[in-house]
Amino acid sequence: MSIHNDALSLLKQIYDAQNLYGAFNIVRDTFDNLSAEERHSLEMQIEYLKEAGFVKNHIQCSGLPISLKLTALGIQKVENVQTNDSSPSINIMGANYGIVGDNNSSNIINNNCSFSDVRELVNSSDFSEEDKALVLKELKSLYDRIEMKAPIEQGMLSSIADKIKDYQPLLGAVLSSLTTFLTTPK
Repeated sequence: MSIHNDALSLLKQIYDAQNLYGAFNIVRDTFDNLSAEERHSLEMQIEYLKEAGFVKNHIQCSGLPISLKLTALGIQKVENVQTNDSSPSINIMGANYGIVGDNNSSNIINNNCSFSDVRELVNSSDFSEEDKALVLKELKSLYDRIEMKAPIEQGMLSSIADKIKDYQPLLGAVLSSLTTFLTTPK
């Protein structure tokens, strides 16, 4: 076996002992009766478990050369509890189009979504070629009006609303552009 596998086997023994007795202890006589090879292997496994953060020392005294307790991480390892070791990367393509990062403490909002950005989103979508052409045609007229700062007519997006409502990146980009246009002083 490998040090890793041996250490995980020992971790399970420590877990069982902790549940029964409150800690995993090896008394001096038992430790001294181990062969030099067994003692070295045990020490390497314990060091491995400590460095991984699975165990910590419990009672240090002359009668107990080894006294260990599991950490929360050690218990999770034995019980196969799945945890996220790192923060997930967040990529929000909604009303705040363009927020990307880990544990954002503030939002970075990029409302400068151009028609070329929208064209890339449409081309990368799973729309049929016919639907892509229709969506691009309708969005082109909308973005032309936004560029000219012309009023947006009611119902401009009604013909493609059912297509873009389920494709969040595109919907977020269009809503972002519309929000910026409508809230910017003329």
